[in-house]
Amino acid sequence: MNGESAIIRLNDPEYFKVLQVLNRTITLLADLNTSTNVTQIRQRLSEIINRQIDENTTIFAGVPAKIIKTIN
Repeated sequence: MNGESAIIRLNDPEYFKVLQVLNRTITLLADLNTSTNVTQIRQRLSEIINRQIDENTTIFAGVPAKIIKTIN
């Protein structure tokens, strides 16, 4: 597909492949959201994108908007 978008219908015989990737990503996102340090975050993101994220790459953990609002 080379980065092209395509519509994959629910009745497509290959649709199960999409579901496998989707379910795997949902699980990894849940793990990402409960990560407690930058090393864990880097590992989860690497798993999600299927590429190793270099240790020299700066990663900023997300902060919920509710907390930011409270700080302000």
